[in-house]
Amino acid sequence: MKRFACLLLIALPLLGQEEPKNLKVLKELPKDQLLPVMVFMSNSLGVSCDHCHTAKWESDEKEAKGVARTMIVMMRDINDRHFGGEQAITCNSCHRGQIRPITTPRIANAYYNVSPAPAVPATLLPPVAQIADKYQKAAHPPAEAHGTMTRVDGVSAPFTLHEGVVKTTLEYPPEANDALKSLALNRERLAVLGVETIRGRQTYVLEQRRDRLYVDTRSGELLRWHRETATDFGQLPDETEYDGNTITWSRGDVKVTFKLE
Repeated sequence: MKRFACLLLIALPLLGQEEPKNLKVLKELPKDQLLPVMVFMSNSLGVSCDHCHTAKWESDEKEAKGVARTMIVMMRDINDRHFGGEQAITCNSCHRGQIRPITTPRIANAYYNVSPAPAVPATLLPPVAQIADKYQKAAHPPAEAHGTMTRVDGVSAPFTLHEGVVKTTLEYPPEANDALKSLALNRERLAVLGVETIRGRQTYVLEQRRDRLYVDTRSGELLRWHRETATDFGQLPDETEYDGNTITWSRGDVKVTFKLE
């Protein structure tokens, strides 16, 4: 509960209830970018918001916040001086889910220990239209639904879905509601990347702009939706898992599970 409470502590001022305070290196950042950037850093280091923030979120009490500011300045400087301002280096480039970047290479990563993923010959992949047709015939999230939704901290509440609007007493990121939408495929912008196994089921991996869709090769059902949202620090991912009547939306800061009845 502590982690999600910390998320809300940071999110609410950014949603218009009050102006963000004590910004030093993020002064010029658009207000709607502040929370995604915080989540991006949280995800990159594998920590929750309370790694840097206290109950008084603008406080500089924790040393980690000062370190984060220094790292932001360093990252921007590297990109400006060596990559012409391009977003080539991000927090995740070094941290990769850890507070302290690993500086010593692992023997397990030596070229002779790494097995390349088996390539699927392009000639064995069906055309986009064939996959799209099967996908359209498969089951999708219903337009009207009700059930129970649960946050990663275990707090649950009933919910209803009616005409695209989710009603519940649970506090959670509204972006999670996208998991309940039926996704339309744009065949002109769709590409088949290959085959991957998801939860023991073989899927075709489809790319649509920055989205990756994992569609069951037999049934055409969507098993996973990987989405990336651009932030000033890098691409912030979220994923939705579809497993029968259970739909789970995950992002670096929180996870929400919808149990449909």
